[in-house]
Amino acid sequence: MNLLRNITNASFKKAQVTIVLLLSLSFILITAVHDSRAEFASTSSAGLYYVTSFADDPGLVLYLPLLEGQGSMALDMSGFKNNGLLYPNGNISWLANGGIHFNGVNNSVFINGSASLQNAYKTVIIKFMWDGKTSNNAMNLYDDGWANNGSMIMYVHPPTSRIYVEFITKNGAHEYLWHPIVANQVYVAIFSFDGFNYNFWLANNNWLDTAENSGSFEQPQALQTNYNINIGSNFYNTGNYFSGDIYDVQIFNRALSSNEVSGLLAMLRGDSRTNPSSKYVIGGSIFRSNASFDFPLQPIQVYLNQTTVTSPDEYGVFRFAFDLPNDVGSHTYSVTINNNTGGGTLANVLVDRVTVVDSGSSTVIAGEKATAWFKLASEYDGQPIDSGIVYLTGGLNAAWNADKSRWEYSEVRNEAGTLTLHVESVSWAKYGITALSPSLQSSQVIMEWLNPPWYTVLLPWLSGIGPALFGIIGILAFLAVLIRFGFIRVSTEELSNSDEQLRKEIDDLLQSSNRDDKESDILRQFLQKLLDDNPPKEVLDFLKTSLPKFIEDLKDQSNN
Repeated sequence: MNLLRNITNASFKKAQVTIVLLLSLSFILITAVHDSRAEFASTSSAGLYYVTSFADDPGLVLYLPLLEGQGSMALDMSGFKNNGLLYPNGNISWLANGGIHFNGVNNSVFINGSASLQNAYKTVIIKFMWDGKTSNNAMNLYDDGWANNGSMIMYVHPPTSRIYVEFITKNGAHEYLWHPIVANQVYVAIFSFDGFNYNFWLANNNWLDTAENSGSFEQPQALQTNYNINIGSNFYNTGNYFSGDIYDVQIFNRALSSNEVSGLLAMLRGDSRTNPSSKYVIGGSIFRSNASFDFPLQPIQVYLNQTTVTSPDEYGVFRFAFDLPNDVGSHTYSVTINNNTGGGTLANVLVDRVTVVDSGSSTVIAGEKATAWFKLASEYDGQPIDSGIVYLTGGLNAAWNADKSRWEYSEVRNEAGTLTLHVESVSWAKYGITALSPSLQSSQVIMEWLNPPWYTVLLPWLSGIGPALFGIIGILAFLAVLIRFGFIRVSTEELSNSDEQLRKEIDDLLQSSNRDDKESDILRQFLQKLLDDNPPKEVLDFLKTSLPKFIEDLKDQSNN
């Protein structure tokens, strides 16, 4: 909530302003949400000032936090001085806690189409609430010259309870996107275009979920006009007036990533965090209450933490740009006028990064699925990280397992081996945090695929005895076929002496092959089974002829 405290019985002497403020400022990541406002007094007139904070993004070309609370101007905090003029002057309602109420009849904010706003690519963000009135079929939130080539429009369509974005590229391509909305609920509408891809996000008032509509072009396109911008009406300020509240307007000269959108939405729900060492801005405005902007502001000095000093511009806007600390935690900054030590506005910025709580992996048999997993959390308060994008070594994408509350990567490999993984990058959807703690960067897990237990026995056998044995088996199978179909006549004479000689040669074979007992048993059992079946004389003669060569082959394999 915006806080306002009147300060009375103060004097304004030699450009010194006495301020007594005990205000707290909620922090933001990309733009203001909860900001502080305070009054000061002088011998001749009263003045008002507010403070806001946001990420220092050079692509931010217009930022209207709409926190003035009075007057006929909406001041731009981007540094580009794209201030908005309120129409009609004196007949528009400022909201006590920030924002403007548009009456649906004749209210709008006019922004001059400066060079900084004439960009081929852009992102437009508007936080609003439609009050449910249906006085106009189309109620414009944003219009930069519709329907000229290169223009864009965002509007509420009461007959269908939808919000639309329509745009026409410089080449004449016409596209539109929409989302359903409900009256008297707060939304954030975000349209982003990079020349090929366009996205339209809508966040509901629960600030938990976003819906996205998107599309793309095969050839590069551009959105760029030389026209002015109107907030709350059509480009000509002659109709399509919006009925409801607008709380925040931002324009970037580039497309925003989904991670930046996440940070923006976190900021807009008043629960933002930012990465260590980020570029940051604390700024605000000082102006004369209930008067035009001719108040002599230049002699006034504004201090950050009572050390860094700046002066407001001709519109009363001041900015401090600096790097945030690398330390995780809540960092407090004070803003004072003329370095008054008796009070000030406090800006709290929460710096956070991602750390690992637990990790592990599985060891499986080759051909089965192995899994590596990581449990991630906020380094600041241990809040579990359960949304966003997590990439592992080599760009492997981890998936969130809601049942086990962890990020997992699974893979099947048919051969023995290992895979070492660590978390390479994280985009925490809730806050847009991407910084990793050193502990996370050094945490590794190893997925392992093992050979089956029988593999260590079978493989040596296959590489040694196996080939020779299979050669014998193949020949025997061939002989069996010949016997079966009568190509070889079977003899029934007694072969006991030949059997005994063959068994002796088998024993010599097993001893000369230098195989372990288990493998020798396998071969002995096979040949013994062959003899027990009382093979014909022709088969035994063949074996006795072939065995010497068979034995020599096995000896060579054993020596190798």
